[in-house]
Formats: sequence, C-alpha cells, structure tokens
Amino acid sequence: MTRTVPTTDALAELWSLLERDDRPVCGVEHEYEVRDAAGAVVDFRTVADTLDLGRRLDPGDRHAHRGPWGGVITADGREAEVVSPPVPVGPDAAAAVHAYAAAGRAHLAGRLPAGWSLTGYSTHISTAVDDDVVRRAAVLVVRHLSPALMLLFDRRTSPGLLVRPRPGRLEVCGEFAQGRALRHAVAVVVAAGQLCSEAARTRRPDLPPRLRLRTERAKERFGSYVDRAAFGGDLYAAGRTALLRRRGGTVRAGELLAEVVDALDDRLRALLTTGDLAALHAVVAGDEPLPCEQEALAPDDGPLLAVAPLDLRDRRAGEVAVEVVNATWWTYVLRLEGARVRWLTVPRTWMGSFLDRLDDGSLDDVLTRLV
Repeated sequence: MTRTVPTTDALAELWSLLERDDRPVCGVEHEYEVRDAAGAVVDFRTVADTLDLGRRLDPGDRHAHRGPWGGVITADGREAEVVSPPVPVGPDAAAAVHAYAAAGRAHLAGRLPAGWSLTGYSTHISTAVDDDVVRRAAVLVVRHLSPALMLLFDRRTSPGLLVRPRPGRLEVCGEFAQGRALRHAVAVVVAAGQLCSEAARTRRPDLPPRLRLRTERAKERFGSYVDRAAFGGDLYAAGRTALLRRRGGTVRAGELLAEVVDALDDRLRALLTTGDLAALHAVVAGDEPLPCEQEALAPDDGPLLAVAPLDLRDRRAGEVAVEVVNATWWTYVLRLEGARVRWLTVPRTWMGSFLDRLDDGSLDDVLTRLV
C-alpha cells in the first residue's frame, strides 16, 4: 500500500530546504525615448509586444517582458522603460544596479529595427524603506538633503526632483543618468534612505539643518516635487554657488553637498567601489564636474562587474516539469506537473535558493510528493 504524504508536510519540508534572503534591496528604472530611422518619436506601446524582448509573466502589466538579462522592459506611457531586478543592498550594490541597467538597455537596443535609437529620458531609483516610516523618511530627504541629490543627479536642463514614498520603498526620480554618475546617484539615494528612515524612526534626526524651500505635490503618484527654483534662485544654473536658506542662516549648495556626503560616508563606503568613492569625493570637492557643470551627458564608462540574474527557464525535478508562469518583483508562481498539476507561489526572498536547490536535485523528491 502506497502511503500518501500530506501536502502540508511536503510544503514544510520544501521550505526547510531553502534559505531565505531578507536583505533590503534597491534598483533603478530608466525611461527612454524611442525614435525610428527617420528620427520620429515612436509610441513604444505600439511596438513593445513585437520585439521579442522576453517572457510576458507580469499579471499587472500587459507590456512587461522579463528578459534573460534579469530585468523587465515595458512601456511607461509613450516611453520605453528598462527596470532592473531588485539588487541586495551591500558591497558594490551601486555597480550591480548599473550593470543591470546597461544590460537592459543593450537588450532593448539589440532588438529595435535597424536605424532606430534610444535617448535617455529619466531615472527612478528605489531603495527599501519600511512602510511605517517611509512617508516621514521622504519628508526628511526633501527638507534636509534634496539639493545635494539634485546636484549629483540632474543636469542644467533638468526641471527638478521627485521624491515618492511607495509601498516598502522610497523612490527618487530625476534626470537620466548612466555610468559613474548613475552609480553615485544610486549609492547616495540608498544611503540617504537609510539615514532618513533611521531618523524618522527615532524622531531625533541627525541631519544637516532643515532647509527653507517650496515644494509641490507630485503629479500622477503621491510624493513631493522639488523644482530647480524651490530654494529661491535657480539651483542648476548656479550650481555649487547657489545660496540656500536654512535654519540658522544660509549655506552654499556646494557646502551642503559636502555636508551630506560626509554624513553618509560610512554608508557610501559599503555601497561603492574604492574607485567610485574616490571619484565621488572628487566631484564634491570640485576636482571633477557635477552633471549640471557638463555641457552634455557623460558617456557610460561600462559596467564594473558581471551580474547573475535569476534563470527562469523551464526545468525538470525528477519526473516533475517546473515552469514559471507568473512573476512580479515580490512573488513567482510556478506550475508543477507530474501525476497531477499544482501551482506553487514562491516569494522573491526564497526564489534564488529555490532555483539553486532545483538545479542541484535537492527538490526532486519533495516536488514529486507535492504533485
């Protein structure tokens, strides 16, 4: 007589074989204007689904294509959007985000028709912040740190900065950035999110003095818009010499930038390579230019490391066929087919370990019992 193992027992055994990765994560979304061979702007929504960009697994976005490079390419209005996967916050996190962004752009560019081109439109950097403090953390970023982020992020033609509290994360949106400038922006946003979330939780901010500025409500999604003229004069035109008002008097924008980077220094050391950290300090000191001090977008200096994206190809675990049929950044739904068909939902924090154990054969028996 064959003994039937209860599903709850098999599931408990499955999870016991896996290792959960609860590290906070960060990532980037890049928007691109797409032009055809004649130079006309293309509405990317009309062509996204014809370019073989990847698998369509996202239930909430009909244009989302999850590619072998590790992230998603979709349409955000008329623009193409390249979205990195969540990157664990830790050593070289900024370099990993940049590597995924470069891989996503290359993947998209390689599938456009001959003569078509991409022009960077905007950058959205997200970093994990707990829901109970994310709104307060966003306010602190705006009131205490925003000019520093704007100087590191935006160019002379940029309108301003968006700071948005989102579920489980803080999103900072500015001008298109690539290469070293992107790595600097990612690291500073992540470090600023860490500092301001701690300050929000303790209610005793260890931050530079509060600035006097005028903000607006962000359009489309909840958040704050900080215009280039929010501090009185034109921040991007004056750059380092812009005079900012704050409690206790005034400060030059370049001096505030140095204060902010100094306050974030320990965190930045954990996020940037030694070379990128030295380059950031050179920018702050004025030995290297800010984005708003350059006539054009600096070329991408290329990724500093290789990335290892999740491999979502179909697999077999013994006699069980395993297929990813649905994916978001938070959960993956798998179809298991053996003696019968079952669906298994795997949270993102378990998915890397699940695929590793699947590939080394550790899950053959337990998945067979599940189906």
